[in-house]
Amino acid sequence: MIVTVVALLATLGILFVNPKKQQAEYRDGQRLADMQTTINAVYQYKWDTDKFPATITDKQTEICKTDVPACTGMVDLSILTNKEAYLRILPSDPLAKSINGTGYLIQLTSDKRIKISAPHAENNIKMFIVR
Repeated sequence: MIVTVVALLATLGILFVNPKKQQAEYRDGQRLADMQTTINAVYQYKWDTDKFPATITDKQTEICKTDVPACTGMVDLSILTNKEAYLRILPSDPLAKSINGTGYLIQLTSDKRIKISAPHAENNIKMFIVR
């Protein structure tokens, strides 16, 4: 009986010891899904047009949110959301604080691949996708 109670308490302790870490892991999972969604839309656009969106440069730059008044200094990917051709909206980082930016960075690498990164990834993770 005592062993059962101790085992139960240990299990509950493991589940509730670090809820902040579990929430951070959930947000990192969302970031990965968001980056996959965005890079898939960029490549679908390239497949259809034989070119990447012209606003993507060789410098890591934040992606502008959908339908914001100003994308100054950011990569405008509204071509992907225009008439919901590839995306309804551009995904935003769960903790993005920018009014106009998604919190994700995008660039065209020197070998003509797309790199999307999540600089706000948690738990000391460097999170990015290159395709």
